[in-house]
Amino acid sequence: MISTGNRTRPALAVVMLAGVVACGSLAAPSRRTLDGAIARAEGFLQQRGVAVDPLMTYVLARLERRYGLTWTSEHRRLVLAQAPASAQVRLFARLVDPGVRLDPVALATLTNESDRIILSALYCPELGAPSPEVVGRFAAKGGTDVSHAALALQWSVENGCLSAHALETLRRQIVLGLVEEAARAPAADVGIEAMAMLDYVGASERIAPTWVEAVLASQHADGGWGERPGDPSNDHTTVLALWVVLAVSGRPAADVPWIPPA
Repeated sequence: MISTGNRTRPALAVVMLAGVVACGSLAAPSRRTLDGAIARAEGFLQQRGVAVDPLMTYVLARLERRYGLTWTSEHRRLVLAQAPASAQVRLFARLVDPGVRLDPVALATLTNESDRIILSALYCPELGAPSPEVVGRFAAKGGTDVSHAALALQWSVENGCLSAHALETLRRQIVLGLVEEAARAPAADVGIEAMAMLDYVGASERIAPTWVEAVLASQHADGGWGERPGDPSNDHTTVLALWVVLAVSGRPAADVPWIPPA
C-alpha cells in the first residue's frame, strides 16, 4: 500500500498458519460475523482520533466511496489538519482532492522505487504512466511489491493513461501474484494487503473463504490487526483488513474509481 519501504517476508510460524488454514474446510463466514468484525475495526480507527496515520485516511476514502462509510470524511479532515507536513501526505492527497497539483520538489525527495512507480500512475497525466514492462517487473518481485504494482495498474487506468483492455495480460500476472501472497500469509499484513488489492483490480472472487477466516481469527480485542498475528494493532493493517472484510461482506458496493474525478 502507500508506504515507505518493502516489508520482509512473514515469519515461518505465519507461513505455517497459512498452510493450515488453506487446507481446512471452513465454511464462508456469516454476515453477522463479518458485520461484527467491521464494526469493531471502525471503532478501533475512530478511537484512534487524530493519531491515525494520515496516509491511511486516503485508503479509507476508497472505502468511503465504494462501501459508503459515513464517518471517514470528517475523520480525515481532522487527521490531516493535525498531521505533520510530509512529501507523501502532500502528493497522495490527489486521492481525495482532484485539485491537488503535482509538487516536483516533494516528488524529488521520494527515492523509494515503490513510491515513484505508484506516484507516476497517480500523476500520469503530468508524468506519463509507468510502462507495463516496468510494472510487470515490479510485480514479479512479490511481497508488497505486487500490491503496489496493482495500484500502479489501476491508477493508470482510472486516470485514462492506459487501457484496461490492453493491460489484461499484466492484470492476470498481478492477480496471480496477489493470490500467491494471500495464500502464503493470509493473517499477515502482506497477505491482507494482497486480498484488498484483489478486490481493487476486480478479482474479489479469488479471495478464498479460508483466508478470510484467518483474517477474522487474527483480529484483536481492540478491533484492530497487527502486521503479523500477535503483533500490536496498527493503522495500516487494520484499514486493509477492514477493506477485505467489507469486500466479502455482501454489502452494496458502488462501482466508482478511487481517484475522484476532476
